[in-house]
Amino acid sequence: MRYISCECLAWAQSHRHPELKDKTIWKVFEAERSALISLPPPFDGYAERIVRVSSTSLVSFDRNRYSVDCRAVGQVVQLRSYADRLVVLHEGQVIGEHGRQFGRDRMIFDPWHYLPVLKRKPGALRNGAPFKDWHLPRALQRVRQRMRPYPDGD
Repeated sequence: MRYISCECLAWAQSHRHPELKDKTIWKVFEAERSALISLPPPFDGYAERIVRVSSTSLVSFDRNRYSVDCRAVGQVVQLRSYADRLVVLHEGQVIGEHGRQFGRDRMIFDPWHYLPVLKRKPGALRNGAPFKDWHLPRALQRVRQRMRPYPDGD
C-alpha cells in the first residue's frame, strides 16, 4: 500500500479490531480489501487562459506578476490557475509554477527562471530583483561579492 505510512501500518498490525477481537485491524482490512472500490484519480480542476510573457519574463494573474523561464519572453503561453497554485506552459512544457498569491500587486520570482540572463548580463546578479533575497549557492555568493566593488561594471 503506497498511501499508508509506516506508523499507520505498524499501528494497524499491532492493535485488535474493536468488534472482531480475535483479529488485528490489519487482518480485517486485508480480508475486506478485495471488496473495496478503488478511488478515481483526483480531479484536475483549473481555469486556463492565454497570456503573453512580458519583457521581464513575467505573466500577470489577478493583479500579481509571476516569473517564468526567461527564454519564453514575448511568447504566448497557457496559464493554468488552480486553487492553490499557478502553472504556466509553453508548447506543452511547464515553464513556471508558483504557489498562488491572493494579495495584490505582488511580484513572485523564481531566480532559476533568470539564470540564462546572467550569461548576457552578469550585473543582474548584483542588481536584479529576482536575485535580491535569494540564498545563493556558495560559488555564486563569491561571484556576487567580487562584483560589489564595481558600481557600473561587471
